[in-house]
Amino acid sequence: MPRRCRRSRPRNELRMGCSRHVEGACAPDLDWSAEAEKVFPTLSISPIAGRPEKTAIVLGAAAMRYLCLVYLNEDAVAALPAGIHAELDAECREYHAQLRRSGELIVAEALQPVLSATTLRRQGDRLLLRDGPVRDGSEQPAAIYLFETQDLNDAIRLAARLPAARLGSVDVRELGARAPP
Repeated sequence: MPRRCRRSRPRNELRMGCSRHVEGACAPDLDWSAEAEKVFPTLSISPIAGRPEKTAIVLGAAAMRYLCLVYLNEDAVAALPAGIHAELDAECREYHAQLRRSGELIVAEALQPVLSATTLRRQGDRLLLRDGPVRDGSEQPAAIYLFETQDLNDAIRLAARLPAARLGSVDVRELGARAPP
């Protein structure tokens, strides 16, 4: 349910229902689910090396599974007011329940902060362990989702509606039988 942003709020305070802050002025609110339906219903995926040419599966065949990796700036999210965190949490729980009822959500899990990561590498016979992430960046892995949908377009539609997608980015990848290199 969209909420109006109040102009009296400081510029750096994000209002979850506000679609954009542009130099302190707020653009009109968007109903993100309705917007995703408008933007993505006829989405055409450009050919990319390594991506199957056809993403849609034949009706009656098993659904495809997609892993969505949510990336957020942990410091920016931690700086949000407690009320915003509560709104986001409630919105996530509601969306998760909707996806579970539809049978499209298999897993939804938040990740511990990136500093709790342990990175391992092999150098010949030696196993090297290091505290912290593989790389530093402005956005860190924050959550994973596993969707079961008919095709990539459906997975993108679901990922676009994730409340966290408004705060960061979402990487959508098909699970496949290929073994990693």
